[in-house]
Amino acid sequence: MEKHPLHKAVGKLLKEFAEKNNLEARLDPACDAKSKQNIPLFCGPKAMVTRLCCVDAMLLQKDKVTVIIEIEVSNIKPTQICGKYLTTALSNEYNHDEKSIKIEKNSIDFIQILDTSSPYKEEQFKNIKEAMEKIHSCGCVKNHHIIGIDWKNKKDINELKKQLHKHLTQI
Repeated sequence: MEKHPLHKAVGKLLKEFAEKNNLEARLDPACDAKSKQNIPLFCGPKAMVTRLCCVDAMLLQKDKVTVIIEIEVSNIKPTQICGKYLTTALSNEYNHDEKSIKIEKNSIDFIQILDTSSPYKEEQFKNIKEAMEKIHSCGCVKNHHIIGIDWKNKKDINELKKQLHKHLTQI
C-alpha cells in the first residue's frame, strides 16, 4: 500500500496549479517524495523555541506565502484540526535553509483537506468551520477553508481537484 496517497495526490495537483499560475509550490516529503525538507513555521526568528509547526504544503508568489495547506487523514479529531489552524495562524515567518519569509497578518489562505470517510465527520468539520469563522482573520490567516473528501472509500481525485481548484482560484 502506498504511503500517504492523499498527500501525494494533493502534492501533484499543487505542482500543476503552481506551474500554470506562476507560483512556487513547497511540498513536504509526504506530498512529494523528491522533497527533502519539512515546511516549518515560526513565531519569531528561526530557532527551536520559536518553531510552532510544520505544514504539508504552501504556495509562494514572488517570495510571499499566499496559501498554506494541511492534510489530515488519520488524526482528524477537532483538537488536531483546530491546533493546526491555530499554530499556523500564530506564525509570522517561514524559514528554511535558503529562504526566510515574513508572513504578514491576514495574508494567507489556510486550506485543510480532511478525510470524511468516518461516520459523522463531514458534519463535524462543518461545525468546526462555522466555529472558526467566529474568530475569522486570526493572526496571519485571512481565509480558512475545509475540504472534506471521502478518500479512504472513494479516492475521488476529480472531486479533490475540483474543490482545491475552487479555493485556489479565489486567491
